[in-house]
Amino acid sequence: MANPHDALFRELYSRPAHAAAELRQVLPPELVAHCDWSTLRLCSDSFVTRELAGQHVDLLYEVELGRRPALLYVLFEHKSHADRWTALQLLGYVASALRSWHDRQPTAERLPPLIAVVVHHSETGWRRQHALLDLFDVDGALREVLGPLLVSLPFLVDDISHLDPVSLRARVASVSGELVLRSLQRLRYARDPASGLRGLRELFEAVRALGDRDGLLVRVVAYAMQIWELSAAQLQRLVHDELGPEVEATMASAYEELLQRGRAEGREQGRQEGRQEGRQEGRREGRREGREEGRAEGQVRLLLEQLDARFGPLPGEIELRLRAATEGELGRLARLVLTAPTLDAVFAPA
Repeated sequence: MANPHDALFRELYSRPAHAAAELRQVLPPELVAHCDWSTLRLCSDSFVTRELAGQHVDLLYEVELGRRPALLYVLFEHKSHADRWTALQLLGYVASALRSWHDRQPTAERLPPLIAVVVHHSETGWRRQHALLDLFDVDGALREVLGPLLVSLPFLVDDISHLDPVSLRARVASVSGELVLRSLQRLRYARDPASGLRGLRELFEAVRALGDRDGLLVRVVAYAMQIWELSAAQLQRLVHDELGPEVEATMASAYEELLQRGRAEGREQGRQEGRQEGRQEGRREGRREGREEGRAEGQVRLLLEQLDARFGPLPGEIELRLRAATEGELGRLARLVLTAPTLDAVFAPA
């Protein structure tokens, strides 16, 4: 399950307008010039493994590059420090992305170019390699010999850890998007919720003035609630105290949406729990019915053996009558078989 930082990043950059702004900043200018940004579209795949889903979130975009498809793979890494092995993890993701594209285009004779981008945020900033090649244990002359034979996988790194507001603003397409990036950059490491919100006051006021056309304000509210473990009411009081009543009024719809979403999630969870209870009850009922059927089968077999022992070979209809009998009737026949003088007397009407 993605952590709240990853979820907020995905919410922002799964929108092509914001993704295009970010990619224009990090890709080489000559490559930016050759991309037809009007064709940029998000592919639905994610290639992060389940074990790493709490550390990474990824987005795969396709764009026309010189009238041919190209893939832009964006990996977001939000950690307390840069991971030494990100390049190795990226290798698996990139291979999966290319394999997925090939599966969708089985008649293609060649693969599209894929450019990998790591968007990084941590307290320390990015201090690691920019290619898988740098992880191999080769030096000096041996590196010159082996280098052309090893998987290189160079990738671009956009370290947003300590970017100034102007640089962050260039990576999004709206003031709401800027609020998302600044929230990712500031809120996690704020001394306390109050100081974290105060540092974003100007942006909250800009969203109030210009309007939240992206619908991202509610995502920021949800993010703040998650990382600080606040209720909507607690956050509302903080906003009122630190950002003022006008910003609080702007956020009213965000609070309401969160409440509605919470109710919907609660109802869905209730339905799921109800279905689970139903399945459990069904299993219990099945086991109970199975035990009852097993007991009835045992009674029938025992009666057949007793009847055969007392009265000799039995007509075929006797077994059918026994299998059609209720549990109470089988109990009555079991008592009669011990005293009845004839087979007909066992089955005589009560």
